[in-house]
Amino acid sequence: MGTVMDAVMSQGMIRSREKGLQVIREMPADMKSTSVFGDQLRLQQVLADFLTTAVRFTSSSDGWVGINVNLTVKNMGDVLRVVHFEFRYKI
Repeated sequence: MGTVMDAVMSQGMIRSREKGLQVIREMPADMKSTSVFGDQLRLQQVLADFLTTAVRFTSSSDGWVGINVNLTVKNMGDVLRVVHFEFRYKI
């Protein structure tokens, strides 16, 4: 998960610097080593799209865009865990 989020953040940082915005990432340290099963590139693309859209619609240079990642454990089988992504912005 750490490599996916690093790639998403680097894509978001490029656009945020152009607008003078701060990008904030909140992610527990243990999430960085969490494995993602499935198409990691597609997950990266979707999250980067959300982040760049939030940057695009945040208009002022003293605003910020944030991404919060939390692991929510649900009893839906032996190994199924749900990851919750939250995007926030301040205009």
